[in-house]
Amino acid sequence: MINKKHSSVLKKLVGILDKVEKPSRYIGNEYNAIKKDAEISMCLIFPDLYDVGMSHFGVKILYDIVNKTNFAKCERSYLPWPDMQQAMNDNDIPLYSYETYTPINEFDVIGFTLQYEMSYSNVLRSLRLGNIPVEIMRGCTNGCRFCQAGMIYRPIRERSAEDIFEISKEIIRKTGYEELSLLSLSSADHSQIEEATSMLKGIKDTSLSIPSTRANAFTVEIAKAIGTIRKSGITIAPEAGTQRLRDVINKGISEEDIFSAARMARDNGWNKIKLYFMIGLPTETDEDVKAIGEMLDKIKRLGFHEISATIGVFVPKAHTPFQFDAQIMPDEAFRRFKLLNWTRRFAKLSFTDPYKALIEGVLSRGVPEI
Repeated sequence: MINKKHSSVLKKLVGILDKVEKPSRYIGNEYNAIKKDAEISMCLIFPDLYDVGMSHFGVKILYDIVNKTNFAKCERSYLPWPDMQQAMNDNDIPLYSYETYTPINEFDVIGFTLQYEMSYSNVLRSLRLGNIPVEIMRGCTNGCRFCQAGMIYRPIRERSAEDIFEISKEIIRKTGYEELSLLSLSSADHSQIEEATSMLKGIKDTSLSIPSTRANAFTVEIAKAIGTIRKSGITIAPEAGTQRLRDVINKGISEEDIFSAARMARDNGWNKIKLYFMIGLPTETDEDVKAIGEMLDKIKRLGFHEISATIGVFVPKAHTPFQFDAQIMPDEAFRRFKLLNWTRRFAKLSFTDPYKALIEGVLSRGVPEI
């Protein structure tokens, strides 16, 4: 990102600052503000007024730490007062950084500091002002025994099909993007997913993806609804290669569900498919691992031009039924990975780093001393 003031935002600000209360809240240019170029850009957002956020030492400390690195730069943003929010909406001004007036959705990373519960809703308001809607629903009640998110992000909260459509249109209009992804823990489980995908057909020349689809939730209706949209690929997460192990982790899908979803995707125009698996799940044997390769082989034979698979290492997470189960060590993970190397002849394999997974496991269940 070039270290210049964002001219489009700056020009619009000039026309509204004299119409809002305390315009100095919104112009930045403080003493000791840091403006630099770097490979990675980050914006720290304090989800409250500038008057409040400027006295917060935590933001200043993080701001200093990031900007002392050679590879990253950090800028700041704050939530405007309601009169300024209204003016920004009326004049199509996104939430921006105070150093270069760059819209927050152009940064590589954004971060929020949450000091008290009443600021939670301000995070959502900041994201809306920054044109970053992110998800179509939150929460999941499928109850996979390895999944922390499915345990702690309940209950399910959904956007309506109409809201999804309107937000999507606005994103495409403001960004010019040609690819749209419906994000959530399990998007195909949305109660109005068929209506939403049918409505999204009205957005021309746009690629649609539904990430990490539950196989038993991918229906003919969904496939047909997306059939007229340029498709980038489908992702399915069987997690395990055998039905026995999928039952152990309470995945709730059968092998027939998996192949049925793959066939529907193929028949409706997808030529790429990606699958997610884990090794090291409780009670896993070598036969379970080998079955991952056999499943990939069978799916490839359905006629996909490209098949890829990501193989992760199971990390026990706190607040899940598997929180006290053992995690396999890196040497054992590498041994099990080798059982799948033969599938590289027809599939693109990606293995997560077992050493990083070990660190994740320590941090996930670590004692206070850590």
